[in-house]
Amino acid sequence: MNDGQATSHSGPHEPRPSGGGRFLDPGRVRLKDQEMNDGQATSHSGPHEPRPSGGGRFLAPGRVRLSADQSGRVRLTLLDDCSFLDVKAVRAFPFTLPDGYVGLLNALDGDAVIGLVAQPGKLDAGSRDVLEKALAGHYLLPTVTKVLDIREDFGAVYFEVDTTIGRRQFVAKGLRDAIEYLGSGQVLIPDIDGNRYRVADWRRLDRRSRYLLEHVI
Repeated sequence: MNDGQATSHSGPHEPRPSGGGRFLDPGRVRLKDQEMNDGQATSHSGPHEPRPSGGGRFLAPGRVRLSADQSGRVRLTLLDDCSFLDVKAVRAFPFTLPDGYVGLLNALDGDAVIGLVAQPGKLDAGSRDVLEKALAGHYLLPTVTKVLDIREDFGAVYFEVDTTIGRRQFVAKGLRDAIEYLGSGQVLIPDIDGNRYRVADWRRLDRRSRYLLEHVI
């Protein structure tokens, strides 16, 4: 007995660290399969990959294979890992670095982030072609050249405009909060269907177009 506590004598006495537990002889320690990282188990089935701050992981171009089925859906295969049957591609910085980082989202899981391809130009030729077509479809961005009419009705804003792809009519809601200001007079106007209309520099439009826009931007 030691101060009222039972002490085992089945082996040599080992000193105890002040925080609890015991000191371990390095020669007796073997770590297998997993290690703990800030309380999270990390698999060692493949090399460790850094994680982007927005979720998902960085994807090495050499491991990424993109293909499209007959309906146009994009399929992603990560070599030696897994596949995703319906993927969306989005540019992380569509205006400042349009050829830079590309995010891949799982359309079957609420557009959850799968990962980020930092150098899409290094994808294989087939995957690059699929990616370019997917991005072109996502970023069809008409530029407004003239504003013909704008009217507001019960919180909705109705536009009629001339654009680089012809005359368009669209409806926007919550416009003052949703509109994106990109500097130098450039703005993006989103409509209720998820489309966006670009004004390259609203200050350079004709006088009537400026007058109409000034009431909503």
